[in-house]
Amino acid sequence: MVNDLTESDSGEYQLKVNRQRDGWTFSPRVTVSVKALSQKPTVRVPPLTEGQQTTLTCTAPGLCSGSPPTITWMWKPTGDRESHLAGNVTDLVTEEMSDFTQRHVSTLTFKASSEHHHHTNVTCVVNFTGNVTTEETVTLTVIFPVPPSVVLPWVLAGISLTINVFATIFMMLLWNSRRKATPNQEDRTYMSLKKRECSPDYDVIARHPGSSSIFEGSC
Repeated sequence: MVNDLTESDSGEYQLKVNRQRDGWTFSPRVTVSVKALSQKPTVRVPPLTEGQQTTLTCTAPGLCSGSPPTITWMWKPTGDRESHLAGNVTDLVTEEMSDFTQRHVSTLTFKASSEHHHHTNVTCVVNFTGNVTTEETVTLTVIFPVPPSVVLPWVLAGISLTINVFATIFMMLLWNSRRKATPNQEDRTYMSLKKRECSPDYDVIARHPGSSSIFEGSC
């Protein structure tokens, strides 16, 4: 296995087995072409809130099996020279992906400040063996948390409006349902008085309670 490849390692390779007195050389040859590194590191930036601690991550490109790279964080405020990010904690983590491959991740932890970090460019620089360097730059955006004194009145107003709307709809439905279920005074019906034995000589007179109408009928 060849580690820490560079462009100068390009060429033809042939397998040769040496022993103390003799050896063997295999005739097939392979051509290896090493190209310049074109991949960039992957930088992940979570939402940044004023005064809160945050962590940025930078993952070196590729799955390496050789020497670990050097990962450096640089930052550049608008109009200033690039320098190291002050007031931070960095850490390099190596993840074993398999027996021969590794992933290298660097973290940058700091407390977000709109005064020092808003609209600043942060660059992750990855330096491999052989002075092979690649980098990625991101722009930070720091937001201010909304105080509860501003949010609470709007939330309460929204809840109150919602309750009023539902209450109005409920009252309208209830009024319509009662209007359909309650008949008018003129629509009230009366029940005939029935007798088992009724003579045609007698008339049945019925009067509804609370009404001045008298209904007459014959059996």
